[in-house]
Amino acid sequence: MGNVEKILGNYSHKEEIKPSGVPTDYKICEKAYYVNKSIEIAYIDGKADWITINNPQNAVFDKSILLQLGLEKIEPTFANDNVVRWNNIPPFQEIAIFAAPGKRS
Repeated sequence: MGNVEKILGNYSHKEEIKPSGVPTDYKICEKAYYVNKSIEIAYIDGKADWITINNPQNAVFDKSILLQLGLEKIEPTFANDNVVRWNNIPPFQEIAIFAAPGKRS
């Protein structure tokens, strides 16, 4: 969490979760919320592994949104009017971005 907090600041809320799709030897993972709960990060083995960004207010909601967040443009695994999702982009398990009201492309 330390490296993430250097970028996003301290988390506002933290909880234990059992995410689906992870090996059974991972019983419980931590999930922390940042920036007024607009960013959710699930940690597996202490590493940021699963990032969800809700309501990206300053971003244009389309398939190129990773570029707007400073990441490499990669074709999403799934996209519709409400969410764009990428799976297995090292070092991330999943990145899902949900449209803010009025920001759909």
